[in-house]
Amino acid sequence: WPRARRRLSRAGGRRARRGLLTTMISDMLVSAGKLPPFSAAAADMESPHTLNAVLQEVVYQNEIIILCSDGQPGASAADALNTAMQLRTLGLHHLLLLSDSAASCRAMGRRLPGLACVWSSRLNSTKPQNGGLCVELYWSFAFYFYDLRKHYAARLAVEFGVNVLQTDTDVVWLANPYPALKGAYASQQLVVMQDRPMVNAGVFYAQNVKADDGAAWVMTELSRRIHLFITEPEAVKRYVPWAQPPFYANVDEQTLMNDCVRSSITNVTSYAQATAGWEVKRYKTGTRRNASFNWKETAEYSLLRWLDAAVPSLRRRVHLDPPFRVQGLCDAITVHGIDSFPLHVVGSSAPPKASLTVAPLWLFMSFPSSMSASAVRRCKKPANGSAAAG
Repeated sequence: WPRARRRLSRAGGRRARRGLLTTMISDMLVSAGKLPPFSAAAADMESPHTLNAVLQEVVYQNEIIILCSDGQPGASAADALNTAMQLRTLGLHHLLLLSDSAASCRAMGRRLPGLACVWSSRLNSTKPQNGGLCVELYWSFAFYFYDLRKHYAARLAVEFGVNVLQTDTDVVWLANPYPALKGAYASQQLVVMQDRPMVNAGVFYAQNVKADDGAAWVMTELSRRIHLFITEPEAVKRYVPWAQPPFYANVDEQTLMNDCVRSSITNVTSYAQATAGWEVKRYKTGTRRNASFNWKETAEYSLLRWLDAAVPSLRRRVHLDPPFRVQGLCDAITVHGIDSFPLHVVGSSAPPKASLTVAPLWLFMSFPSSMSASAVRRCKKPANGSAAAG
């Protein structure tokens, strides 16, 4: 960094410095050939030795990329290997694969030598006993990985100050995202892929998170809720007083993440969508429906409608002067400003010290989508830049 600062100080003008900074970031975060061999392959992430090895041997320039997969032959492992190879082709080798067992890690390592792979005894990968209806009816490796990836993303970002890029495995990484994340979006602690009603839990970036800020609250609270409702479905009653057993106890990370994000933005605790909303829908699982119950008369329904109006009202436009130019998949994109949302530590009266932005489609986009389909038709060949499709 001292050498980098000297180069920046010699660059003339803000535009020149910003362009040079973007180039330096892109080059600096290319970790290919710069990491030591991983000494904890196929080890349990709950071991202090394994966590230390991850911090010392996988984290590069305070950055790490996390993805998850089991090692069984099939689409999941194939997708994970494909994603890992895409990232490595881009020079991004600071990649940690969270898997379900030492055997799975060894299997993945045989297919992609040098891949840093660990598993975790934090949660059994088989279906828990006495789970809620969500777990009982729909348990799969996905639920196990919801818990693991949100737990370790939170620990790395909050406890150790590491910047974490989490990616799903059914993702196509077309270019290095760091020039955009460290350039136009450098002021945002959470950069999250968009989805309904606000964010997608599968692709997001956490940077410069502090233990006492709202981004830390979102990450730790999301991890807490996922683990709680997997292991203690009866806990639903604490947060949704009218809920009755058997509890659905929704553990879908995306709906839970939206509740946490919107809670933090408004500084109002909400379990309305992910938890209360799915207790209402229990009848779809074959349990008896209470015909006299009226969802629209509940406090949770009123809170959802209030959040729908309150969250957009708190959006603020952050103007970039000068604008950032980022090379996209097809052509250069000029970023004049970003929409930013405040992130509170829920329940605190302190001003928010962190913020979140919902990533534009040129950075993280759902695929297929109308924009991605148009981009594919317009592009004759990929260009180096900052675009990923999920």
